[in-house]
Amino acid sequence: MKIYIGIDLAWGEKNPSGFAVLGSKGDGVELLDLQLIQSLDIIVQEIQKYLHYDVSIGVDAPLVIPNKEGNRSVEKEFISDFSKYKISMLPVNRTLLSKFSSPIRSEELFAKLTQLQFTRDFHASRTILEVYPHATIAVCFHNTNPY
Repeated sequence: MKIYIGIDLAWGEKNPSGFAVLGSKGDGVELLDLQLIQSLDIIVQEIQKYLHYDVSIGVDAPLVIPNKEGNRSVEKEFISDFSKYKISMLPVNRTLLSKFSSPIRSEELFAKLTQLQFTRDFHASRTILEVYPHATIAVCFHNTNPY
């Protein structure tokens, strides 16, 4: 079975994070878990339940934030591709995210999961990726394919 985990990570400690788990079943998937989780440690504990499967994790939060201010290059590219559809994103930088949590929660989660051998390699059995679902929803439901 292949496991797909989606995390809508709260940027600060005050709000819970959304956590969903899908498992492959025949030609489709089935919902295995859906919950709100407050702490990063509990998120990691929940993920550990599935480590005997191939696991792909999509996190709706920045995983790598090298820049102190402004946008990362990926945001600049995204804005270039999607601005004509009036889809943008907040700038992701250390200054902004540190206002919500220090250390930055998404980097902390990424570090914890790399200790469990998760990598940003699409071909690995433990994959973690940064996702931006707003653009996916726009492309799927508003015929806004920029390519």
